Amino acid sequence: PAPRHGPGSGVWRAAKDAGFALGACPNGTVLDIGVNDGSDLDFFVQRGYCVLGVEANVALANKLQKRYRHIPSQVAVLNVGLDEVPGEMTFWMTRSLVHSSFERQKALTHDKMAKPQNVTVVRCEDLWSLIQGHRLVYLRVDIEERHFLCVEGLARIPRRLLPPYMSWEMHEFARSAPFPVLDAFLLTVGQRLGYGEAKVVSNLMQAGKGAGVA
Repeated sequence: PAPRHGPGSGVWRAAKDAGFALGACPNGTVLDIGVNDGSDLDFFVQRGYCVLGVEANVALANKLQKRYRHIPSQVAVLNVGLDEVPGEMTFWMTRSLVHSSFERQKALTHDKMAKPQNVTVVRCEDLWSLIQGHRLVYLRVDIEERHFLCVEGLARIPRRLLPPYMSWEMHEFARSAPFPVLDAFLLTVGQRLGYGEAKVVSNLMQAGKGAGVA
């Protein structure tokens, strides 16, 4: 079975704070980890999916919670980050919001006035306790350099509970020596999670971002 946690755990506290009331949609459920400004979340909602979104940036999470408060059974956005050990971590908030990061130096590179804020962190697999009974059809992950953290968490979930499709947006591939990093990541996903096929898509030209792995 999927991991179960009591009402005192971080993921359930975050769900309670967000007024969690996510239902099951006929088209299935999408888990969007790292929703950022919600542009991908909007895409899923318009196509009739239920969405559980995760965002460490409290300002962005609050905006999305307000945007979708009229459809609580279709969309839930939790203000949490991911880590191997549940608890709290320092998250560096930039004035542009989208460049905020758990990595202090990265945030300060974009905004020398970035400010620290404590954020609840949960394990990747903890999120499955909120969508038991849902037909999970897709997992999207965009959490900067913390993707391997999520892979290890997913490896602790029974394979039958993982979605048929997942994608990983990895900005670090746009920097130096991308292919060794990419090869290592795809090999890890295949070995740890049992996925046998992958497609690599560069979106540098489209949005000035890194490479997407589907």
